[in-house]
Amino acid sequence: MKKIIFVIMLIPMFFYGQYSQITGINPSQGVQGNTVPLIISGVNFSFSGFSCWSGTGNLSPFKFTQWSETFWGTPISDNSSSVPPFPVNELEGNVSIPPFQPVGIYDLYVWDCDLMTWKSYGNAFSVISGTSEINEEPVKKINLYPNPVSDILQLEFLNENKDHQDIQIKIINNIGKIIYLNYVASFSNSYKENIDLSSHASGVYFVEIISASEKTTKKFIIK
Repeated sequence: MKKIIFVIMLIPMFFYGQYSQITGINPSQGVQGNTVPLIISGVNFSFSGFSCWSGTGNLSPFKFTQWSETFWGTPISDNSSSVPPFPVNELEGNVSIPPFQPVGIYDLYVWDCDLMTWKSYGNAFSVISGTSEINEEPVKKINLYPNPVSDILQLEFLNENKDHQDIQIKIINNIGKIIYLNYVASFSNSYKENIDLSSHASGVYFVEIISASEKTTKKFIIK
């Protein structure tokens, strides 16, 4: 009878292990020499760290690996919430990309406390070159209107070279927190978007437009 009970008790652990996984990372790209705020999402994932103690100081470490190249991120807060049947978990953190970190696509590894093992998420994060960050722009004729803005920001820009390229558009506040993020695949012409910023505090903000090797930054103000 005891053996039967033991087998039954193992069944939930087996299924828990199957469904514990990393499901995403946002953003999935960063520039050499930059610090990127990001959120790692998981299902049935425990971010309590190696010791399984709760608290910010004991959250899971995470790392990005490409062959023999590895760089680490710093966890900040666990934003997990219990949503049956499988809890949805989020880990907020920062990753500082070394200036000479090789460009390319990296796998993400996060330590799962409950399973006591590293869980991987393949092809999760791209490191792009920072050498042309200031002077060479992936797009031209960037227009932000109105500036200052109180509610709806109109963002427009062109790709004058007509070369197809994937781009990332994000808006960050003056402490580096991302408040808007969008990806455009094979961008080759013009872009226009109305972005609702009415819920955000007054202050200085930045629009960043990032391609495979270049980044353009433009400042605006929410009044």
